[in-house]
Amino acid sequence: MRIWYIEKSRVHKPKEVKVRSMNWNFRMVAAVLKKKEVKEAQGILSTDGRIKFGTFQAGLNYVLEKMGEDEKEELKDIAIKWNSEGPPAEEKQRLSEKWAMKFCWTFAEKAWKQFGGRVYIFWGSWDTNGSLTVSKFDFNAEFGRGTSYRDIAHEGPMTDVTWGKYLQQCYDVEENPCTLPSPA
Repeated sequence: MRIWYIEKSRVHKPKEVKVRSMNWNFRMVAAVLKKKEVKEAQGILSTDGRIKFGTFQAGLNYVLEKMGEDEKEELKDIAIKWNSEGPPAEEKQRLSEKWAMKFCWTFAEKAWKQFGGRVYIFWGSWDTNGSLTVSKFDFNAEFGRGTSYRDIAHEGPMTDVTWGKYLQQCYDVEENPCTLPSPA
């Protein structure tokens, strides 16, 4: 028995790489694809027919209870597909509009805390109105206790040369020791 456990413990599955940080399950897929039905269920479940705050989960449960096993299995298959390829374009647009700033903030924060890395993000996506959204995110002054890239390179175009000069200034310990994290 012990040998069997030792052999099984050596078998490692390769880590599945997700396209995005959201882990889809059939409930989340149902919340996106069955949005109208959930709203109707919220109205049915309320006493006066008006949708009240905090009733979404109850409405979703109501819709899922009315579904057959085949429909639930289909939602599970869609969740697997969305985990590997990402959701459809309309959902990506909605998520981008809602979470782009937070996503960029989290990425930049982790890059700073884990590696002492500075990040300047150019963000572009379609919004739910069908227009192109373009943003630039620079959190370097907030995380690194130093100056942001735009404060240094405010004149002229942003190029790899100006980025290199900015990084050289940030990481030059003799001239600017406050921009690097102190050793713990």
